[in-house]
Amino acid sequence: LGRAVALRVLPASLVQSPHVLHRFFQEARLMSSVASPRLQQLIDAGLSSEGVAYVAYSYVRGRSLASALYKDAPFSVAAAATVLCDVLEGLAAIHQSGFVHRALS
Repeated sequence: LGRAVALRVLPASLVQSPHVLHRFFQEARLMSSVASPRLQQLIDAGLSSEGVAYVAYSYVRGRSLASALYKDAPFSVAAAATVLCDVLEGLAAIHQSGFVHRALS
């Protein structure tokens, strides 16, 4: 498609578990129905011909929160509040769709 994406790949050892594979794709289906400016858009999900389970999300240019924390720590109270509010807005959109997210990344 000629555009950059962010990939989430299930480790090969976990693809062998039908339960884990089912949950991986169930989460992708649920996330595809959630729209929020605070969340990456799900573009595609599948199992490659090589057996790699993946989910492709829109790529957002910029640095990670981990990088910002490493380079700019400590955050001011205002900066920390801004980041926290953005994260909570994304979680609220997920929860309003009836989905409880188990891990943040």
